[in-house]
Amino acid sequence: MGNQQVDKALEILAKVQQESPSETATIAYAKALEAKGKSLDAFQLLESEVIKNGKEPKIMAELLPLYRKLNNSLSDTTNYLKGLNSRIDEMLVSKLQGEMVKKEAAQFSLVDRSGKEVSWQV
Repeated sequence: MGNQQVDKALEILAKVQQESPSETATIAYAKALEAKGKSLDAFQLLESEVIKNGKEPKIMAELLPLYRKLNNSLSDTTNYLKGLNSRIDEMLVSKLQGEMVKKEAAQFSLVDRSGKEVSWQV
């Protein structure tokens, strides 16, 4: 396959991955980037997918070997995974905070077990 054909294939895979994001599309695009010698771009794509959607086994199976390759197998993946877990947690907290209902609770009153009325008022 010629260089222009590879570039066109990368362009198509990038478009598919953006317009119809899926685990398969992301992995295919990452593999194409790596084949083109763009290992760091492939790694960053996979890592952002993990941070956004969690540690899916197929994505992790592509991500960790790339991490080792980019670090010449000199870096410990345990520390990397700890940092990755922290970033996943931060993203999840941010996402959940954005989805929280931001309305005040309605006023209500209840009777507790001792028969006393308990109420909530804004």
